[in-house]
Amino acid sequence: MITMVIWASPALAIEEGGIGGKPAHPRADNARSESIFVYELKPGDSVKDEVQVVNNTNSEKTLLLYAVDSQVASGGAFSCAQKVDEPLSVGRWINVNKSEVHLAPNSFENVPFTINVPITASVGESNGCIVVQDSQRSAVSENGGITLSFRTAIRVAVTIPGKIEKSLVFTNTTAKIAENQKLRLTTALKNSGNVSLDTEVSVKLQNLLGVPVNTAGGSFPVLAGSEATFNFEVDDPFWGGWYFAIPEATYNSNADSSLSEKDSSNKNIQGQGVTIFIWPKPLAFVIEATVLIGSIVLITGLILRNRKIKQLHNKSRPYTVKQGDSLHSIAKEFNVSWRNIQKVNKLRAPYHLEPGQRIKLPHR
Repeated sequence: MITMVIWASPALAIEEGGIGGKPAHPRADNARSESIFVYELKPGDSVKDEVQVVNNTNSEKTLLLYAVDSQVASGGAFSCAQKVDEPLSVGRWINVNKSEVHLAPNSFENVPFTINVPITASVGESNGCIVVQDSQRSAVSENGGITLSFRTAIRVAVTIPGKIEKSLVFTNTTAKIAENQKLRLTTALKNSGNVSLDTEVSVKLQNLLGVPVNTAGGSFPVLAGSEATFNFEVDDPFWGGWYFAIPEATYNSNADSSLSEKDSSNKNIQGQGVTIFIWPKPLAFVIEATVLIGSIVLITGLILRNRKIKQLHNKSRPYTVKQGDSLHSIAKEFNVSWRNIQKVNKLRAPYHLEPGQRIKLPHR
């Protein structure tokens, strides 16, 4: 039998009319505690708290409650271990008072639990999860033996005081056109510290003039001692051309707080950008090709015109304007084009000539 686990944040599950859980008593000094359990505990400390288990469906539910360790998912994202995985860290420290909760439709219950930190706990941050799982399973295929198991989880972050280290660097950034013709911006961050860092990550796409044309990003936890990879997709620029993809990140660098709100201790870092050539959209290509061809024709015409004027200028002779002369009468007298006379002498309409004026007269 294959068990497929569908993950969602507790808040999302509750808002959508599902099952979920959240901290029953969030801390007033830390807004993060509204969605995750945040503790600063010394080795040997113990703390009691409650998780609020919610059933926002229209049917009665029997929900399983259990604690597990955290683990690094594909790409370095935060995830929770399976129930069958033996807990070795925070999952072992947590003791939930109830393993099952029976909830009527659209109801909730606060379930107590205790965290006992072992005396051997290491300095830094350790993570685990309290999982809320629907005990009912719905078979999808009679022959395939596939079942769906719905569960949500609440992160539990425990920081052991001591020498807290925070270090975050970009390790790689790429940009390429994906199969869906979107521009995929990928960047990787390495956390070599001993606490997780809630990080604002973004990749900025800018043109050769340094003007931003698109930005993608979001807020993500980067676990201690791990490398996380983030993939963003944006529409590729209409006009195409060469662009720079530059990764940026912001995190709290204050060693005295691991999961506190962002403050003046925020540190901004920037990774090495990469360049990418993007083909223009079909309409943009037509417009650009038309403008390019038109520009070439115009420039070529100006070059030929100037070359002709230069040749006429080199083959011209001086002439002094007499009383009664006009541009047309001179041209007729010497059998040359009046326009060539006008071009060589850079005359402007109405082409008035003064007696005694010296002009150049091009040869025929």
